[in-house]
Amino acid sequence: MSQYCDAMDGPVATAARRAIETKDVREVLAWVPQSSEEELTTAFDRTLTERDKSREAKDIADLWFIETVVRLHMPEEGLPFTGLKPEGLEEGPVYARAKRAIADERPELLVRYLQNVLDDEVRIRFREVLAHKGSHPSDTEEGRAYIRAFLEFTGFCQGVYDHVTTSLGHAHGMSIPMPRPEEQRPTPPGPTPPPKGPTLDLRNLEEPNPA
Repeated sequence: MSQYCDAMDGPVATAARRAIETKDVREVLAWVPQSSEEELTTAFDRTLTERDKSREAKDIADLWFIETVVRLHMPEEGLPFTGLKPEGLEEGPVYARAKRAIADERPELLVRYLQNVLDDEVRIRFREVLAHKGSHPSDTEEGRAYIRAFLEFTGFCQGVYDHVTTSLGHAHGMSIPMPRPEEQRPTPPGPTPPPKGPTLDLRNLEEPNPA
């Protein structure tokens, strides 16, 4: 999903424009943390003053205020502010479905879509593990392939679990990406090969200790 909240036609910029149009800063206050309210209010008052000077000043002041709001909002998502993105960015399938679910007050289609994505991603990684599971201890390179697949699979599953069972905020702060089903998942990079030494015994990895 593109970081839609920093786009010029995203929800934060839209709220900022609405605040300017109505001359009511409360239209946008909820998008920034309480610690940033004073800075936002000061910027809002300055914007209203500057935009009355000329047409050029209006455009500059409005853009500056939108940028200020987005800059103050992005840390709430655990992301840095890297500048405003242009209009027309792809929302992504999750964001679009989430908005539709809220509008219709029906989460079923969104839930089903997320279940299908998760099912696909788990099965892709699981098949990769099984493809290398029977590695013979004498085949070190194949053993490393199994270890990479094993760590990718278990790490992905743990990352999903950690995210959905804790209050981490927005999904795009997630450390493990959830690609769309139609996208080809790139082959994960392998770890730096260890120095030559005794062959790893893979048998203990097939049934890891749950503790």
